[in-house]
Amino acid sequence: MQRMTQRRDARAAGLTLAAVSVSGLAFGLGVGLVSIAGCASGAGSGADRGAGKISLSSADDQSGYVRGFEGLAVSSKLERLIEREAGTPSAGSFGLANRIMDGRLEGLEPGTDAYAHAVRSLDAVLESAVEPLAIVTDGGGIGDEGFEVAMLPQIAKGYVRARAAMLNDDAEGAVAIYEQLVAASPQSTEILIGLGDAYMRLGDRGQAVDAYLRAVELGDRTNRALVYGAMGSTHDPERVIELGAMAWGEGESTIGADRAGALLGGVMLGRALIEDGQLAAGAEVMTRAMGMLDGDTARDPRFRRELIQLYTQRAEQFASLGDAWMMLDQPERALEVYELARGIAGDEPIELMARRVAAELLAGNSGLAAQGLMGWIGSHPGEDSALLHHLVGIVGEHVLIGGIVRESLGERMGDASLQVSQRRALLGLVLTLEGDRDASVEILSNVDASIVSPVACARVLGMFDAGEERLDAVMRIVERNPAAGPMVVPAMIRLDGRAIDALEMVDGESGTAGSETAELVRCLIAVDLQRPDLLGWLETIDGSYFDARSTTWVIAHARAAVLGARWSFAALAFDACAGRAMNGAEHSFYVDTLMVGNRMKDAIDSAEARAQSEGGNAADWLSVARMHQILGDRSGLVGALEMALELDPYDEGVYEQLITALGAGGEAGDVEQLREVTRSLGQRLPRSAMVSLIRAHEMASAGAQGGEMLAQSERLLMQAHAEHRYREIGVDLLLSVWRTQMTQGDEGAVARGLAWIDSQREDMAGSVDLASARARMMVLMGDNAGAESFLEGFYEQIPSRRVGRLHEGLIRSDESRREEADRLALARLAGLVSVEDCLERLERAGGIGALGEFGLEELVPVEGEWVYSLGQSLRIVRVLGAVAQSGLEGTDAELLLVLIERTRAKSLSWTDSKGINPLSALELIELVMLPASERFEMDAYEQLVRSLDGTAGGRDPYTAAIQSLLRSRGESAGLEMVTRLSIDDDGMIDEGRIRDLPTLIGQLGSAEDLRFAIDWMDRAGLMVEARDAVVASLGVLQEGSLADKTDLDGVKADFAYTAAVVASFYEREDESDSMYNVALGFDAGHAWANNDLGYRMIEDGGDLEVAERHLIVAHEAEPKAASITDSLAWVRYAMGIFRDEVDGDGAVVRRGAIGLLEEALELEGGEENATIDDHLGDALWMVGEFERAIGAWLDAEDKLRSRLTELSNEENLNTRAIESIREELSSIRYKISDGESGRVPGVAENRAGVSVPNPAGSGDIVEEVVPEK
Repeated sequence: MQRMTQRRDARAAGLTLAAVSVSGLAFGLGVGLVSIAGCASGAGSGADRGAGKISLSSADDQSGYVRGFEGLAVSSKLERLIEREAGTPSAGSFGLANRIMDGRLEGLEPGTDAYAHAVRSLDAVLESAVEPLAIVTDGGGIGDEGFEVAMLPQIAKGYVRARAAMLNDDAEGAVAIYEQLVAASPQSTEILIGLGDAYMRLGDRGQAVDAYLRAVELGDRTNRALVYGAMGSTHDPERVIELGAMAWGEGESTIGADRAGALLGGVMLGRALIEDGQLAAGAEVMTRAMGMLDGDTARDPRFRRELIQLYTQRAEQFASLGDAWMMLDQPERALEVYELARGIAGDEPIELMARRVAAELLAGNSGLAAQGLMGWIGSHPGEDSALLHHLVGIVGEHVLIGGIVRESLGERMGDASLQVSQRRALLGLVLTLEGDRDASVEILSNVDASIVSPVACARVLGMFDAGEERLDAVMRIVERNPAAGPMVVPAMIRLDGRAIDALEMVDGESGTAGSETAELVRCLIAVDLQRPDLLGWLETIDGSYFDARSTTWVIAHARAAVLGARWSFAALAFDACAGRAMNGAEHSFYVDTLMVGNRMKDAIDSAEARAQSEGGNAADWLSVARMHQILGDRSGLVGALEMALELDPYDEGVYEQLITALGAGGEAGDVEQLREVTRSLGQRLPRSAMVSLIRAHEMASAGAQGGEMLAQSERLLMQAHAEHRYREIGVDLLLSVWRTQMTQGDEGAVARGLAWIDSQREDMAGSVDLASARARMMVLMGDNAGAESFLEGFYEQIPSRRVGRLHEGLIRSDESRREEADRLALARLAGLVSVEDCLERLERAGGIGALGEFGLEELVPVEGEWVYSLGQSLRIVRVLGAVAQSGLEGTDAELLLVLIERTRAKSLSWTDSKGINPLSALELIELVMLPASERFEMDAYEQLVRSLDGTAGGRDPYTAAIQSLLRSRGESAGLEMVTRLSIDDDGMIDEGRIRDLPTLIGQLGSAEDLRFAIDWMDRAGLMVEARDAVVASLGVLQEGSLADKTDLDGVKADFAYTAAVVASFYEREDESDSMYNVALGFDAGHAWANNDLGYRMIEDGGDLEVAERHLIVAHEAEPKAASITDSLAWVRYAMGIFRDEVDGDGAVVRRGAIGLLEEALELEGGEENATIDDHLGDALWMVGEFERAIGAWLDAEDKLRSRLTELSNEENLNTRAIESIREELSSIRYKISDGESGRVPGVAENRAGVSVPNPAGSGDIVEEVVPEK
């Protein structure tokens, strides 16, 4: 190691380019540089070359470098190899280095034109590129003294004005002046440079570059013209070389104002030369130019933007420079600049590391190449990108270090102290190095199953032909590593898409039909499909099998048992597992199976115990997170994921779940934490599939309204699939992209999408995601029948719940076929009895009213020791709630109540993110259904409502109960419950509900309902409180009109009166009459009950004598009430008594309508009552006092208009009152119009037979007509 260090020190001392630090600045230059994110495309393996070096093409050639390595630790082997190569480098591995560089090192053979072009000197380039013209310095510029211009006086004046405009920050004005000057003097370079400066100030770089280039063409050689001209000529490399060479000028010797321009010119010149193949000259000038980037030069304000870009892209510049040295077969010089780029980059990008590895291999430093590669892998745990696999695969072929790298990766992979995601990534690299399919099977057969991933399984199985050959590989792996089975078997199904064929092949396999391996593989196929019915022999086994079987075998059969509702067998299996030591894979399978078996507490307890143990890792916390997610525990979910991320910040799976949980559609909406997690993912795993998916989402959102971003999203997702084979990444997003493209007029989008899906399905024929995507694409193409047929065929080989639901969902999308889809689902579920199957059966049967077709245990099972998850309980609540709302009666209601009881027995009391508690919701559904059942009893029902009141998670049991009673048992039952619940649990009036009572009785009830309510309140001793509450709420009685509290009958009459008023308001006239009579039954002298009943009799043609008696009683009780006086007047009007009747002595024996109405107007409230004026106008007209009548109507009109204005200005409009006033106004306006026009107005009829006077008649005022008897 000492020699290696000395060699590195010597290399650093020989650098011709010093790293430059510019404190506080961030500079760079975007001039078409090659990014270190990827090399130019190319192909070709090449052959190792290295004059004078020993060839290492065979194992025999290794003896000098690897002698004595036997028995050494892998780290020691690497150290010794590095020491030996430090003394005598091994032969450079040109072929491997060239492949790492994507074939870019080929083609430069001495003696060829290309070689001569590549090694051409910088001096030669400069000599041919730079014209022998005097260089005009940039010492004279805008605002600089000594800048002299020889031009005509008029033009010179304009030039001065333009410069003044620039000094005053009026770039737009300067442009206008310069454009005029250019038109007048097109050969003036000074004016063109000024024009370019003005356009630059405006931000119009295109116009600025055009002006600068025109100045250069005329002979100007100011640096800014040359630099910006070169920048605008990237389409013409020869022009860039010419202008860059001029700007470079004296190079490092340049001083003063031209130094920054020379630096930029040198960089552009170097890049253009390298791209042109003049590698030596380009590398030299770039090296020298980058060395000029010091603090003073970097602060030049004229090139601020370009210098900032240059500084921030230094790493890319040095990487490009290193590539040039590599192509010149000078790896030592390449390493110098790669090291500079590495120092600048901080966290070294994989692309830069790959270049360093290639340079070390080319230089014959294979040990350092391996050390660099392994060091980078160690500092980037979890990295699993396609580029890394490609690089490791190439390095693995090296005759000296291939075995060392393989051994080192394997050693790290087996280090149990590392997190699972790191070891899983290392397993992928080991498989890449191995390559051979049988050897890969051997690796999976022996590796810790905890680090076996579905992708690793798919990679290995993908090396085998589908069918028996692939199944044989699965059997070999499972036989020796049963714990890997739950990963390997689903991977096989996903690749082949022939689950049923595989099951039959295992069943028929000679000599293994009864083996543990065959049993386990068959069981894993069945549980992956969630079809325990495919295991006919499951019913024949019992707990005696456990001792002789692996832990995975026991867990798999426990899962099959719970799916088949064999609860006793499952309990024995779980108990057997609980006593065994389990590795990570077995334990994860175990707790997941507990959850599938709905043993929630056992699952969460076991998962948390393992995670919290001394050896707990991120994978264990992921299991805890899955448990909390199923339980609906938001804080527990996020907390477990945060623990997992803290332990392993490089696990992509943790990021994916945490982003989902924190996102808008997830469980917890912490936006700031979501940003932080996403930022961390991008920093630690920048090449992960999740990062690509997030970027694609952003692009798709930006392109939703059209534009290139949508196409970029599509390309990025396709690239992610190519780089992360055997993963379905953003398939739904791709479908959305294609759908949007189609709506935006891209006619080929759907066909392109379908072709891509089919290409993916060649690798993963059993992918349900891809099958679903294909069906949906067919629907987009209008081929619904084809999509349905495709899914039917897919289901034949993968008859899983998910595939069946896809097929049924496609049918259900047609509203007219919803019942057909539900019937298909019920047929699919026949014989399936897992908790989830029963739940789906309940959903489908409930949706079509078919619950009665199934047994209770088929809908809501209760056998076995298990409970529903929160999500399952809520699904049942939704189904039963929907059925309850449909208004079932009789036996259906009884069935529903039984299902509620069974669900309650298997549900825990927990609450979801929206505050819904399933148990409370079940009680609410029970509340709704009980009135429709035979078990209903009012007293018990009242107690149920009271027990739920205020505890139903924001729902209203009171309203639900009343509505259900009204629907199922009629109005009287509902109103009885309102009456009962108007008294609270403490025996006091519930003021909120007592207010509803008379309103609901008036709307829906009868006189009997009213009597029941009064009697209930009376027996409770709360009659006065009830009366006071309803009167205060409805405002139908004035304070002075209320019966005294000591007058209990009067209080009852007041209460009854309020209900009668409501009934009258809703035009329930018969019911209102009955309720008025209830009030009068309690108090025959109740003024307002008499008044309203008497007035209604007038309006509805009732007995006028009876009406008069009621109104006389009312008037005697309330002689100062304007409305009652008006009512008495109106009955007299109806009787034809317009004026007072007197006896022979002139004494008034009966008041007439006119006198009473005039009196009413004088009483309190009368002056505002338009009805009294209207009535008075009618009465006056009937006695021939036409002008007074019209005057009364006009008064009524004024009052109504004022009232209408008041109502219209109220915040809560009373539309019914407004409409009523408008109708009154219309009627009165007609009367006024007719009266003023000499026509007979439409006054109210009287039943005395008195005709309406005609103002155009003979002068007779009143014609007496004898009424018919």
